[in-house]
Amino acid sequence: LWVSLITGAPKDLVYPLVESLKTHMVPDKDYRLSIDKNFTSFSDSLEMILEQLPPKSKPNAFKYTGSTKKHSEVRSIQRLQSLYRFKAKEVASRYFEWIPQFWSPFIKVIKENSKISFRISFIPGEALILEPSLERSSEDRQLFYIRGGYLALGEGRGRLEFRNIINDRYTLAAIHEFKPALPWFLYKYTQALIHLFTMRAFNKHLLELRKSSD
Repeated sequence: LWVSLITGAPKDLVYPLVESLKTHMVPDKDYRLSIDKNFTSFSDSLEMILEQLPPKSKPNAFKYTGSTKKHSEVRSIQRLQSLYRFKAKEVASRYFEWIPQFWSPFIKVIKENSKISFRISFIPGEALILEPSLERSSEDRQLFYIRGGYLALGEGRGRLEFRNIINDRYTLAAIHEFKPALPWFLYKYTQALIHLFTMRAFNKHLLELRKSSD
């Protein structure tokens, strides 16, 4: 709250940045990035950006747009510890198999042809419907579009993605541009917290799988 107050930055931006301070950000000394590319230097990049600014314009670090009647879009990223063992394709597969076991008997995951649906016990219908994007997926990246369900507001461009990073040491589990059907104040204290709790539990599950195989 203090950072948001003195900078004028919205709390939705400040909170995750402050939360990330507990994350270990020092690179592995044995990790080397080898890319044969001609990169633009920082000074040249900055000069190019400044040249594109209109005359007398003043760049703003943050811009508060106030309240809006449009539905908020969800962007959420969790880092799962693959520990050089699991590819994103396997992580995604294990995730959909693990969910109904962890949340039994409350949540069921049903795979039908090219559709993956989440069902909540005692509530008729499909809570969420996911469709894998075969053309945009690979061993290192699995992409699923959110195609509907009573927890989603229409079809839109919402998607769930699993992506390997740092030579498969981690897998990012990310939700992009998802529009929840629940009112925002209700979503962030219910569905959002359940998703965060689930991902943390799934991360522990991956670590247990690694320990059991060692």
